[in-house]
Amino acid sequence: MKLKFEAFDADHKNKYLHDLTLVLVVAVALTALVVVQAAPEPFPYPDPVALADPAALPDPEALADPVPWKG
Repeated sequence: MKLKFEAFDADHKNKYLHDLTLVLVVAVALTALVVVQAAPEPFPYPDPVALADPAALPDPEALADPVPWKG
């Protein structure tokens, strides 16, 4: 039995291009998922219940700009 591989079929004019497009779409989607999952949260807000003294909480405005500019 001789196998015949055809690059063209009735549904898609160029099967190679179709397969390559699918592979690229999946690769981009997986890359985006990995990048989003690996990105850390910028400033996790401290849990007031976890701290013994609620007055020791940092000022929320100080968390917004952790590096004060020297004027």
